[in-house]
Amino acid sequence: MNVAGALYGGLDLHGDNVFCSLLDSERQVVFEKRLPNDLVTIREALEPFRQRIGELAVESTYNWYWLVDGLRALKYRVKLANPALMQENLGLKAANDKTDARFLARQLVNGILPVRYSPEMRAWFQRKQARSGKRVIAVKALACKVAKACFFMMRDKKDFDVKKLVG
Repeated sequence: MNVAGALYGGLDLHGDNVFCSLLDSERQVVFEKRLPNDLVTIREALEPFRQRIGELAVESTYNWYWLVDGLRALKYRVKLANPALMQENLGLKAANDKTDARFLARQLVNGILPVRYSPEMRAWFQRKQARSGKRVIAVKALACKVAKACFFMMRDKKDFDVKKLVG
């Protein structure tokens, strides 16, 4: 995405707290704070930056549902990061909450955050499967759409937009 003036957030989620880092498009820290796992508190902390927040990334650990669903309900653009695909970057990722949250935000700024789940793509897949009655047809159709999207992303040098894929 990387829009001038936009902020990108990394949220490192744990059992009883979340460490939040907001970076600008120049990768400078604008806000950092450890917050309790309480959606109201997190909303209040992000509220002063709401108009500038482009995207937030949450690592998909065992307890992500309440945070991602809650932030999406508040109309934030939230991506669920896939930690298994971030293992390649172990040299870049230090072992503390602050650097983990910054790492997630930095991947958003750079446009390289590996995503775990897309509700729009899942809904499209389920509709296709229901219409065709066969899972294999839905899988092939989705694979074809993703391949076409990758081609156009590379050709046009534009970021992935799930709405163009399934909209």
